[in-house]
Amino acid sequence: MTTLTMYQVDAFAERAFQGNPTSFRNFENLFVELVDEASVRSFVPDLLRIGTLHPLGLVITAPGRAHDFVSRYFVPGRAFPRIR
Repeated sequence: MTTLTMYQVDAFAERAFQGNPTSFRNFENLFVELVDEASVRSFVPDLLRIGTLHPLGLVITAPGRAHDFVSRYFVPGRAFPRIR
């Protein structure tokens, strides 16, 4: 049996462990839900810090205005084409 480590992200707090833990992990990615579409679109990734999650990727997501949800996917260190 494989043991998986869960990372908690306090998305709505200034300090660790003070906010709402709104993340989960599957076998390949860490998912973080933000409050709205504007937050996803304006998110500025720190690719060096995200790279420390290797081999995981990071998905940020939120409810969308015109669609059910919007997401962005970051996988520093992997050759993954950008889709527009």
